[in-house]
Amino acid sequence: MLVAFAVSRCDSFGNQIVRSFIGNDKDLIAAIKPVLFVCTIIPLMVSLQNATQGFLVSEGRTGSVNFATWISTGVLLVVSILAVQAGMKGATSAAIAMVAAMLVEVICLLWKRGAKQR
Repeated sequence: MLVAFAVSRCDSFGNQIVRSFIGNDKDLIAAIKPVLFVCTIIPLMVSLQNATQGFLVSEGRTGSVNFATWISTGVLLVVSILAVQAGMKGATSAAIAMVAAMLVEVICLLWKRGAKQR
């Protein structure tokens, strides 16, 4: 989260934090900032994914977890391809696709979890 905070800041402190991780290559710093910014939500998404998967597995509903994983994989591939074809850089495309896939998977898992409770 410290890196996410540093990336979101445009002052010298934020740049210094980023440089401490990757060095002084200004072109690289400029290239990774959008990727780091997009990926700041990933830890939250992984936590939601793991918790929801755990609930479903404890109920013996592994088929729902597998279904959500397949849907997420499809979204990852489609969004990656579309983003690259739209002219985005590879790392940025992958970051956006990963966030979209995680979001879809978490929504699918929550939907599957709620479907049994009704």
